[in-house]
Amino acid sequence: KDGSVPAYAPRVAGPAIYDGYEIAGPHLLIENVAITSPLDISTKMPVVLRGASVRVAGGQPWTILVRPGAGPLYVLWSDLGGSNDGGKPPASALDLRSGGAVVHRSHVSGTADGISVSGGDVRITETLIDGLAAFSGSHNDAIQLAATAANVTVTRSNILNRFPQTSCLYLMGRDVTLASNYVAGGGWTIYGGDKNNGKGGEGARGVSVKDTIFGRDYFAKSGGFGPVTYWNAANAWGGNRYDDGAAVDPH
Repeated sequence: KDGSVPAYAPRVAGPAIYDGYEIAGPHLLIENVAITSPLDISTKMPVVLRGASVRVAGGQPWTILVRPGAGPLYVLWSDLGGSNDGGKPPASALDLRSGGAVVHRSHVSGTADGISVSGGDVRITETLIDGLAAFSGSHNDAIQLAATAANVTVTRSNILNRFPQTSCLYLMGRDVTLASNYVAGGGWTIYGGDKNNGKGGEGARGVSVKDTIFGRDYFAKSGGFGPVTYWNAANAWGGNRYDDGAAVDPH
């Protein structure tokens, strides 16, 4: 609030490229450090988290929160979540309430929800989400999209929920692309977003699920109840199979 910059987040004055992602101007770089308290991000400058560990103790509401109006966040080759210290785990590892986030080749675990998205223009690539934590009243989602989420892409990622509740992917919003992922677990592995996932009202629009493998790591049907629920046939579905090669029917 006083305008100072934490010592672990130096300001980089000009443009740079990290792992193929170009930052156009000044930004903050959090690199090769371990942080044990939550990050609350509101700066309009881009923030790059690279090769970092952010693991917080029980009782915290989140690991990283990006507030509405904040600039883009880049999470690259990093490790996020709860510390598994025996306390009540954080509700989410990454709560994206602003737009422009990238999560690339990172690991998310130890929280009730993995990544929660209510902003737009989010890309999650080659990332592992596993080891979710449950507590009384929790509803585990590895990735959860709010109705305000838009232009979200999840590709080539492993998304696992060992619990028989909720999902690996809870879809809402619009223009959502899931491609070439491995998913397993949850009550239903994917909530497709039709009719607000059964709550009534407008559902997810412009959803595409392609070339995804539904694993049976935890349950014979991939999810405890099955692979997919609340799927709208107007959305795109193709090339999705169980781990034995059998086609997955979303209906």
